Parts: sequence; C-alpha cells; structure tokens
Amino acid sequence: MILYWLIFIKLFLGGFYEVLGKNEKIKNRLYYITIGTLVLFFGTRGFIGWDWYFYYPSFMKMAYSYEPGYMLFSKVVGLVYKNYHFFVFINTLLDFTMIYFIFKRKKYKILTLALYFAIQGIPMEVDLMRNIKSILLFLLSIKYIEEKRFLPFLGLNILGFTFHITALLYIPMYFILPRKYDWRLIWGLFILGNLYYLLDLKIIIRGMEYIGTSLGGGMGHKILGYMSVIPKTFHNRVTLLYLERIPLFLLGFFLCKNEINKNSLYIWIYIFLFTSELSIASVRIGILFIYSVWFILEEGVERAKGKKAKIAVLTLGLTIGLLRTWNHLSFSGNKITYPYRSVLYDHETYEKSKVRVDRARKTIGDGHGRELLLQY
Repeated sequence: MILYWLIFIKLFLGGFYEVLGKNEKIKNRLYYITIGTLVLFFGTRGFIGWDWYFYYPSFMKMAYSYEPGYMLFSKVVGLVYKNYHFFVFINTLLDFTMIYFIFKRKKYKILTLALYFAIQGIPMEVDLMRNIKSILLFLLSIKYIEEKRFLPFLGLNILGFTFHITALLYIPMYFILPRKYDWRLIWGLFILGNLYYLLDLKIIIRGMEYIGTSLGGGMGHKILGYMSVIPKTFHNRVTLLYLERIPLFLLGFFLCKNEINKNSLYIWIYIFLFTSELSIASVRIGILFIYSVWFILEEGVERAKGKKAKIAVLTLGLTIGLLRTWNHLSFSGNKITYPYRSVLYDHETYEKSKVRVDRARKTIGDGHGRELLLQY
C-alpha cells in the first residue's frame, strides 16, 4: 500500500506549493506532471480492487451486459486491441482527459487533484469504471448550468446515462443546483438529518421491509433480499466520517459563494444523514455528489483571507484526505484486493487474481458503516 501513500504525499505537497508558492510556470508544469503520473499509476494497474472481477469477462467475452454506452465503448476498444489491460489504460486516459479539463477551471488545480485522489478517487477510478464516466460528464456539464444552456447540459448527461443509469438523477440538478435557498431550509434539513441519524430511527428500512413484504413476487423478494444484506446489528454511530460533515457544512455555508458547489455539498450531506441506514447502497448514491467535497475545500482555500486562514482550510482538506485514504486502505477486504500491482512488472492471471477477490468477499460485512465502495 506504500505507493498509494507516496502519491498522496506528492499530490498534497504539490497542492500546498500551488497555494503558497509564487512561480506560476512551475505550478503549470506540476499540473501536467501530476496528471501524467496518475494516468500511468491507474492506467497500468493490474487486477487490483473488486469490480474487474466482472469487467474482465464483460470485456473479453461479453459475459455480463451493462449500459449500452459502456458496452459500445468496450466493443470499440476491443476491436482495436482485445486486451483487458489495454482497455483499462484507455479507460484511464479518457477519465483523466475529462478531469484535466474539469479541474483546469479551478484556481488550485493540483490541490483539487489531491483531494480527488484522497477522497474516494482511488476506488472511483479503480472500481467504478462506468459510474465515473457519468460523474465526470456531469461535471463537464456544470458550465452549461452556469451559462443556462439546457440542451448541451442534457446531451452530456444523456451520454452519461448510457454509461450508468444513476446519471438520470443529474438531469433535475440543472434546476436545483444554481438556486439560492433560504438559510432556514438549509439549516432545518441539516438539524433534522442529524437528529434522524443520531437517533438511528431506521424509518426507511422499516418502510422498505413493509413494501417488500406487501408487494411479494419478484420485486418484493429483491427488496427483501437487499434488506437481508444489511446486518441487523448495524447502527448509525458518531464516527469520524460523520464528524467530518460538520466542518464541511460550516465551510460551505459561511465561506463559500458558489451556489452549485454549496447545494451539491448539502445534497451529499443530506444523503448521508437520511440514508446511512442503507449502508453500502447509500454510499453508491452519495458518490454522485462527492465532487462537492473536492470543490468546496478548493473554493474554501481560494476565498480564505490571509496565509493562516488558507493553511487552516488546507489542513482541514489534508486531514479529511488522510482519514478517507486510511479508511479505504485499512479495510480488511481492501488489504487483500488493493495492494498495488502494475502490468509493467506483475503478470498475474485473471484466474489467480479471482481467488483473492473470493477470499476478500468474506469481509464485506465488516464494511458496513465505513463508506466503502464495495461489491454487494
């Protein structure tokens, strides 16, 4: 796992220099070098993480079928060269091409990259090969919300929908995100959400169990099947992952001015407070708005007045990044599936690697409540 931490350190050192340093030429070069480093790191990875377990046979044999955009993309790449590791590299190149243009709009581009890497970026790039396309296409479309151009916004998100169905949730964001909401609504939902979370009411689970039982049949069994995955002993707790939301909420509310960033952050926080009882499914919904954390922290540094204030917000970002990276890499299942392997020097086969994931799957129950992007 040491290589993840080395890249983490490099990224945050670059981010701190970008904020506190003076030489703009060096900063620009660092951004290009950092993008290149991440393309090489993620693009030449071997069988690490979880979801290659299904993506490999999907690409090589079309054994699993996904959304049509992803399947078409897979087929086109396969026509060029039918090699899964080549497919991973092209995927990574596409992702970081979009990231390059999205983050280029930020004042502190390297810092945003560091926050991306540390705060869910690793599992997003490694495991969410379809989701990340829809998320990045939405981030590209944000400029059309700002410009009030609905058709190009819609086009990008329909394209995102062809990679992952959850992109449909982004379409109403054209109308929701740019609005300025009454502070009483924002604080009211925040306080109510905290009460709901801390009292561990589990109203959603009870409601879904009732619906599943009432419906019966195939749909009812699917609902009850998912409910059975969530351990009965799982309870919402005051954890560092809960506590991190408080300074982020305050930072967004009091310091930041970009309504799209702020409203995205509020949605991300509300999803956590009101749906954490759904465990891993809640994380899969919340990941759609995780970008708000990267952008709020970057904007917070930009708007902070004076060197000390900037260092304070940088320290908050570094602390959350450390917590998130440690949370991901220290999980027992990820200790099995995430040790870094590069195809440049490690030629482990798919069949041999499958054994590792099968062993790691026995630990998935321990991941409930840890905001981990796991198979379920």
